[in-house]
Amino acid sequence: MVDICTLMRSSLKIYLFILCYVFISFVYFFLFNLRISSICFFVLITAFILVLLIVVSRNSIDLDNVKRLSEMVNLGDLNFSPKFYNRELNEIENSINGLKNKLSDLLGKSMSVDKIKEDFIYLVSHNLRTPVTSSLGYLDILKSNQNLTNEDIKIIERVRLSLTELNDIVERILSLIFFESEKNPISVENIDVEGEIGEIIASQENDKHLSIGVSLNDIKNIKTDRRIFKIIVSNIISNSIKFNNDNGIISVSLRKEKDFFVLSISDSGIGMDDKAMKELFQPFTRNTSLLKYDYSGIGLGLYLSKIGIEKLGGNITVDSAKDKGTVFSLYFPVLN
Repeated sequence: MVDICTLMRSSLKIYLFILCYVFISFVYFFLFNLRISSICFFVLITAFILVLLIVVSRNSIDLDNVKRLSEMVNLGDLNFSPKFYNRELNEIENSINGLKNKLSDLLGKSMSVDKIKEDFIYLVSHNLRTPVTSSLGYLDILKSNQNLTNEDIKIIERVRLSLTELNDIVERILSLIFFESEKNPISVENIDVEGEIGEIIASQENDKHLSIGVSLNDIKNIKTDRRIFKIIVSNIISNSIKFNNDNGIISVSLRKEKDFFVLSISDSGIGMDDKAMKELFQPFTRNTSLLKYDYSGIGLGLYLSKIGIEKLGGNITVDSAKDKGTVFSLYFPVLN
C-alpha cells in the first residue's frame, strides 16, 4: 500500500510537469509558427525528460523503501515487504524475503521450545506439590504419636523442614510460570489488608524471636489481585525474617501516596551494600556469602516480587545499608 501511494504521488507530479511543459511548448510553437522538425525535436526531448523523471521517481521510491525496511528490521517487524524497481535491489529483496522466512521459522521453533519448557516445568512442579503436601500431613500425624522418642521427633522435624523447603521451591517455580505467562490475566477484587498480612505473617517460620509490628493507617481494603498480593508480600516478609538478627524488629506500614498504596516493610537485619543492591532483583541470585551464612532458597523470591508488582502496574524500591537493615517499598496502584 505504501509503495502504490508513493508511486501515485510521484506519477501525478510527473504528469502535471509534462502537461505544463506541453502546454507552454505548444503556445510557443503557435506564437512563433515553428516548423515540423522543431516539433519532432520537441517530442524527442519530451520523451527523454519523461523517461528520466520516471527513473528518478522509481529510484526515489527504492531509497524510501530501503530506509523503511531498515526501520522495520530494527523494530523487529518482519511483515514489511517492499517492492523494488531496481534489478540489483530486487535481488536484495529476494534475499531479504528468504532471510525473513528463516527468521520466522526460527521464531516459531523458539516459541515452541519455550512452550514445551514451560509445560514441562509446570508438569514437574505441579506433580511434586501433591506428594509433598501429603507427606507434610502424614508427618504431622506421625508427630502426634505419644510413643515417639526425642530422637524420633528430631528426625521428623528434619524431614518436615526439608519437605517445607522443597514445597517452597515448587510454589515459587509455579508462581514464576504464573507471572510470566500471558494467559493468566489479573483478577482484581477488594481484599482485607490486615487479614491478608496477618495470615502471611502467621504462615512464616519465625524462630529468631522477632518482633513484627503492623500499622495500616486506617486503610482497611485495597483493590488488587489477591494471589499476586500474597506472593509479593510473603516473599518480602520472608526475606526480612531470613536476613534479620535474633530478637530483631520488622515493621509493616501502609500509606496512600498519590495514585499508589505504598506498603513498606523494614527490618533491622544485616542490610546490603551497593553491589548487592544492583543484583537484588535478578533471578537465582542470593545476597549471601556461603562461607559466613547458611540460608536456604534458590534466589527467586525478590525476583518474583518485582515481576509480580510490575504485572499489577506498580513498582518496588529498596533502601538499605550494610548492618543497618533494609526497607522495601511496594507501590500498588489505586484501582477504581
